[in-house]
Amino acid sequence: RMWKRDIPEIDTFSTLSPIPGFRKWMEQKLIHNKTTFVDPSLFTNMEREELTKLFKCQTEDMGHALISLFDNNIWTEGKFKQEEEEVLKGVLMGLAARYVAEEKHRGKPLCPVARFHCKNGAEIFRLNWKADLSRQGMQRSAGIMVNYLYRLDSIQENHIKYELYDSIKINDSVMKL
Repeated sequence: RMWKRDIPEIDTFSTLSPIPGFRKWMEQKLIHNKTTFVDPSLFTNMEREELTKLFKCQTEDMGHALISLFDNNIWTEGKFKQEEEEVLKGVLMGLAARYVAEEKHRGKPLCPVARFHCKNGAEIFRLNWKADLSRQGMQRSAGIMVNYLYRLDSIQENHIKYELYDSIKINDSVMKL
């Protein structure tokens, strides 16, 4: 309401937000004792094949290989071929979408930033690849950031659905990841 009063031309606005906890969540899902691949439901068979080929490893070592990308400069120095980066992008964006939109604790988003914005009536609108390549961005969210979209005509409805039904508004582009 304050926005509408102060700047009446604005009816939609967006944030560019971090995804704190994504990398930690990913590590918990992918590795156990630093070597064992844990949750096979995270990837399709094709993604598993592409990742084991890319990392030249066995399936059980894939989680550690994927996580280790964020601890060295290979990721940010562009040492992957374009087709290799596309494999990584598909896998990591899919994992980020799952973390932000589907992973819950007591019915609410596990991601604290998603919880905040969705409670306030925002829509999970878009994930942004390589949006924060700083050390902190890589440690917290594998460099991925998210846009939360606030449409003034649906904030109240989204907030009520969140509070009453644990429902969050998710854009189709995020769901397709």
